[in-house]
Amino acid sequence: MSRISHLARVALAGLLATATVAMPVPAAAQAPYPAQKPITLVVPFAPGGGNDILARLIAPKMGKLLGQTIVIENKPGAGGNLGTDYVAHAAPDGYTLVIASSQVTMNPFLGMKVPFRIDRDFEPVGLIASVPIMLVVNDDQPFRTLKDFIAYTHANPGKISYSSPGNGTPQHLAGEVFARLNKTELLHVPYKHRPLHH
Repeated sequence: MSRISHLARVALAGLLATATVAMPVPAAAQAPYPAQKPITLVVPFAPGGGNDILARLIAPKMGKLLGQTIVIENKPGAGGNLGTDYVAHAAPDGYTLVIASSQVTMNPFLGMKVPFRIDRDFEPVGLIASVPIMLVVNDDQPFRTLKDFIAYTHANPGKISYSSPGNGTPQHLAGEVFARLNKTELLHVPYKHRPLHH
């Protein structure tokens, strides 16, 4: 399997990842993993988003299974790159994890310069969530099936718009891939983020 296809697979799934596990063999006096200290689960996005909610749902169950406290730290910024880079440079001992969504794994392919490499600096631990992207339309539209929708876009190129949370998000890219696969043209309308005023 090529490195690109492997990265594409990783990009499509939300992964719980840890800094590359070149873990040292514990000394005889040390307690076995994960008994030594709490585990930090880094969410590379702001509190209240999907990744944060997911982390807070799984943390208590993870802690119970591992017999260790799970501490959640939000480190947002740069489309998830800041928090992910923090974990990439953490000690590779399994005590610092990142909840890495498709956004983080796709960033290098969107032209963003990132200080880490997903395939080199991280080891996937497990799939914890899969989020489908669905195509839904207003009831007033003249199509009811996917086949009808595609035929309509061919007859009306560029007249159908679709929304997304922003440029480069999975929803945006899914729309672009859909249009390309079906040889049609859709108008992307990203969500307009407004700056917070204090």
